[in-house]
Amino acid sequence: MFIIPVREDPANPQPPEIYNWRVVAVAFAAAWGSAMFGYDSAFIGGTVALPAFQNAWGLTEASETERTALSANIVSTPFPLCSPSLVQAGCFFGAILVYFTNDRFGRKWSLVDAGTVFNLGVTLQMIGGSIGLFYAGRGLTGIGVGSSSVVIPQYIAECAPANIRGGLVGLFEIALQIGAVCGYWVNYGVNQNISPDSPAQWRIPVGAQYIPATLLILGMLWAVESPRYSVASGKHAQAVKDLVWLRKLPAEHRLIQDTIANIEHQVENEGGLVNQGGFRSVLRETFSGTVGPRLAVGIAIQLFQNFTGINAANYFSPTIFRSISFTGTSVGLLAIGYL
Repeated sequence: MFIIPVREDPANPQPPEIYNWRVVAVAFAAAWGSAMFGYDSAFIGGTVALPAFQNAWGLTEASETERTALSANIVSTPFPLCSPSLVQAGCFFGAILVYFTNDRFGRKWSLVDAGTVFNLGVTLQMIGGSIGLFYAGRGLTGIGVGSSSVVIPQYIAECAPANIRGGLVGLFEIALQIGAVCGYWVNYGVNQNISPDSPAQWRIPVGAQYIPATLLILGMLWAVESPRYSVASGKHAQAVKDLVWLRKLPAEHRLIQDTIANIEHQVENEGGLVNQGGFRSVLRETFSGTVGPRLAVGIAIQLFQNFTGINAANYFSPTIFRSISFTGTSVGLLAIGYL
């Protein structure tokens, strides 16, 4: 029995071979990027509250105003020349830049690049000794998060059979929340078990960022490229080879042939739109017919999710809990973990 419920159309039954471990493994490999996102957004607020972190960056000897300002700077990493934080700015520019790498190098290598940039940012944070390096590291992790968040749902959707596409794309959110929970509990664990005099108390949660990013890189090095990207790049033979691997069917099977033909037809139509009217034609098509309402729903969900203030709650949860009388680092971190 497949791990995700499959709703078959009786009029168009699909070969059972297409619901296999390979397509699930590919989706899980990409979803490590979501866990990377979740952990990064959750751990930093609690890490800043750790006694060892406060000692390392001189927060214990600072005034209350200075301590609050520096803590906020580390959590949100503001850039001196503009109001958005470097983390959020990194996410913004990463999401834009990946548009070009996604089309030039493919989904697979875009995710490998995102994980690599993220790990470089973690390395700068681990070096220590300079708050500037820590800020720069946070900015690079933001670029990795922003770029991977664009590519992961697209990659999974392009690799998955239509009947289970929604369920597999849903792994993005599941992995994100699991990563966030891990971020909270890692902070609680190091606070309980490692001396506040040891730098390991803050370096472990910071260094744990390597885990999801490295697993993303290794997973994508193993995974195949999206067949749709291969078709769009003129690599027909590679697209067939990868689709055969994903579906566990021979190249001569009707489903393989029909899928490739449909992808080629879609790519040809999209190319025709660009050639006929340029970007305006693509934009017009995006908001026409049934596509427009679907796009509007997706945008609305994203906007309303952020309007709830969840990002602020993730980043500043220790401060929030202290303000409502949760005293002590352990108590605050424990409450955050349970929530």
